[in-house]
Amino acid sequence: MGHKAPKYVVSGITALGGLLFGYDIGIMASILQMERFLDYFNHPGPLAVGVIVSSLTIGCFLGSLLSGPLADWYSRKRTIMLGALVCTFGAAIQFGSINREMLVAGRFVSGLAVGVLSSVVPMYQSETAPPENRGRMVSLQQWAITWGIFLAFGIDYG
Repeated sequence: MGHKAPKYVVSGITALGGLLFGYDIGIMASILQMERFLDYFNHPGPLAVGVIVSSLTIGCFLGSLLSGPLADWYSRKRTIMLGALVCTFGAAIQFGSINREMLVAGRFVSGLAVGVLSSVVPMYQSETAPPENRGRMVSLQQWAITWGIFLAFGIDYG
């Protein structure tokens, strides 16, 4: 590894967001089945569950549309930091949810961040990686997403 070690560290750290994205995807399946969740949110029906789940995806779509201009205007690195801040804000809204609307809003805000990060992180990784290792570095993002889903299902199973 030698002089390329810092590039692996940078790619690994930036791929941690993918791990959290995968975890969020996987954990929602078990949260929606929890009796405490159902009681707290008044046993949401199929439409309400669909809105709760898809609000993250809608945010992801809109965030991915914003990612290119943001990355060009503010730099890849600053856009990643902004995405992490927005994701933290969205998670805080979800954590403090007192009703379904607040939960949907928090998931939407988190989705905006995930959409931005899902586009900008691989771009940043490819720009910082040496040409001979670029594919390996960028694939860390998808690998981390898959591991996040796996960990969520493993935790749910346990």
